[in-house]
Amino acid sequence: MNIGILKIADDKIEEAFNLFSELPFEDSVYSLLLLKKIMEESREMLSFYIDFFKTIFPDFLINLQSSNYYSNEEKIPFSLKSSFQKNHKRFLQVVRTLHVSKQTLTFQIGFKIDHIDNPVYLLHTVILTTQNIDFKNHRFKYLNKILVQALNEENFSIKNESEINYRQFLKDSKDYYGSSHQAFVLKMKMVNAIRDIMFTNLTLKEIAFKNNFSSYIAMYNAFHKTNFLNLSKIPRYCKKF
Repeated sequence: MNIGILKIADDKIEEAFNLFSELPFEDSVYSLLLLKKIMEESREMLSFYIDFFKTIFPDFLINLQSSNYYSNEEKIPFSLKSSFQKNHKRFLQVVRTLHVSKQTLTFQIGFKIDHIDNPVYLLHTVILTTQNIDFKNHRFKYLNKILVQALNEENFSIKNESEINYRQFLKDSKDYYGSSHQAFVLKMKMVNAIRDIMFTNLTLKEIAFKNNFSSYIAMYNAFHKTNFLNLSKIPRYCKKF
């Protein structure tokens, strides 16, 4: 797996956890039942993302290993780092760990929940073997900038970028993404659509428009071709909490 693709997937997963933490938990009564629901729903969300990335990237060999509660930070096997530290007043604070060994990368991501006594940590552990990672991607960094433009500019065309060698761009895209640039942009549009389905109250047609699909039918067909799932099966967390 290309380290660049792994970084994109990691960013998208962290984005999803931050959006999950913004759901209206403030009015919830702290209880073991609530902790269980948060653990189950966030595990479902993470599992959904991992399964989808495996569908669109066949060499995405990451596995969700376990989900655990910790009543004390000292019991967590790896050092924590907070995500978006400015949001300390949230009921849920996103936290994560990363541990690198010779054979594996171990990620943990989840939430810190403050309550009357001590904080509680809900963490999901994800494992990836390092032998599956290609770290040699320095010359492809310019593709990330082009990807951002393609996702945000409806009429973007690489042929209008005079400083880019188009033939080299086609070759680099294939080497970096494992597919054409156009195919990868479509995959990222789908990932962004999943985010909006999960965490907004927009209609599917509005989500298609927001993510620069030509129509709802175009978005529907993109998902249908992956044989992954019906759009109606994507959990809508804004309606669950």
